[in-house]
Amino acid sequence: DEISTAFNVYPINENTYKAYPYLRSRFLHKKLSNFGYNPRTKELFVFNKTPDDKIIGFQIRSLSGIGPKYRTWNIERIYDRLNLDLNVSDADLDNLNKISMLFGILSVDMSRTFTVFEGPIDSFFMSNTIGLTGVKKQIIEFDEISTVRYMFDNDREGIVRMIEKLKRKNYVFMWDKFLSQYKISKKKVKDFNDLIKYEFENKTGCLGDIDKYFTNDPLDIIYI
Repeated sequence: DEISTAFNVYPINENTYKAYPYLRSRFLHKKLSNFGYNPRTKELFVFNKTPDDKIIGFQIRSLSGIGPKYRTWNIERIYDRLNLDLNVSDADLDNLNKISMLFGILSVDMSRTFTVFEGPIDSFFMSNTIGLTGVKKQIIEFDEISTVRYMFDNDREGIVRMIEKLKRKNYVFMWDKFLSQYKISKKKVKDFNDLIKYEFENKTGCLGDIDKYFTNDPLDIIYI
């Protein structure tokens, strides 16, 4: 309710102009609780929530085509807008701001394999995940955690970052090998969300083999 009042953002349903059709086109219309919409600015809010559904941060995606495509709000900025005081030390505030920009961080189980995605939307399609707010914004490193694996976007920036991870012997997804073996055009699949859409339309059965295409062998760079 506080977020709704301060940001003019409301729950999304089947009648929500722009937001619902967009989410349906991305196969996210079954996950509406993760989103909100500002009808005046035509902005989609992607919420970072705690296990008990409190909002600790969010990313805003413009659906109007005007201004920046994405903007992020950490917990400090949100509290400032709400005129609330966090009452924490500077060190704790820095940590809270970092945590609030890691989608799923408070519900992920790092004792078992977890997947780090470039953005929050991709992370909604797989269990035990963390979504960043962009490949250049990995504000906390997970490389020392043995159970981490990375599946960034299949574009230049994502590939560069995954090669960096692979050189450190972290597990990363072999996009090139995966797409080649399933004869999927690189032009049709840029990220995990695109792959979900492609599989829905083509029924290749490829999603069941996702785990087989992660590697931590630096010699597999050719397959990234």
